[in-house]
Amino acid sequence: MLSTILLILTCGIVQSQDPIQTSKGHKIRGISDPVGGYTKYLGIPYGIVDEKRPFSPSKPHPGINKDFDAKVSKPCLRIENVVISGVIDCLTLDIYVPNNPKILDLLPIMVWIKSESDFQHKTKIMKPDFLMSHSVIVIEVHYRLGIHGFMCLDTPEVPGNQGLKDQVLAFKWIRKNIRLFGGNVFEVTAFGGLSVNLHLFSSHEKLFHRAIIHSTSALVPMWLRKSNYSQAIAECIKKAGYNTKDIHGFLKRSLME
Repeated sequence: MLSTILLILTCGIVQSQDPIQTSKGHKIRGISDPVGGYTKYLGIPYGIVDEKRPFSPSKPHPGINKDFDAKVSKPCLRIENVVISGVIDCLTLDIYVPNNPKILDLLPIMVWIKSESDFQHKTKIMKPDFLMSHSVIVIEVHYRLGIHGFMCLDTPEVPGNQGLKDQVLAFKWIRKNIRLFGGNVFEVTAFGGLSVNLHLFSSHEKLFHRAIIHSTSALVPMWLRKSNYSQAIAECIKKAGYNTKDIHGFLKRSLME
């Protein structure tokens, strides 16, 4: 009996406590929400974007190498009410952990991927209060949006689907690190819109175990048709008053200014 109790104490109860202690001995400090009954860890980095090549695939973040105050969210570049906000260096997670879960074990994980409207830079703010009462860890993924995330010229410089690749990187980070926050890597549910549906068709390794899709299907014809993006972008450049046939050069110069 005593050995069983010790086993539960050492292995079963892995409830996250603030601050989080990383495997390298560094501390991650979050913000406790006294009303919602949870602690939020904001801006946890999972990937890196080369700011000189913002359309290129992201790379895994090397890991937090010092004490880290996870108190500021870092949304990606987006447009709200004709106002541009956010940053390029945005590949982060906002992690919400219940303070007093109802189960004494590793907690199920729900990963929120913004709906397809966010492909066009729109945004919605995650409010996890309701889910916290059900003893789950909720994770919001910040990934590249708009042209940085989904423009595709089918070239090495602008290969396309950067945003979806960011999401894959986020799921890999979760699988590797979420146990530190008390999460069960074998109980991951992705929820959101088109992105979640697209991942179900992906040939990647298994990234999550369940999916909740609450918007457009990936089989809708508008997502399946091909378009000549190079020509469309050239027209936009021309209408903006520029005279250029070098699309890649124009994009590079514009982003470096």
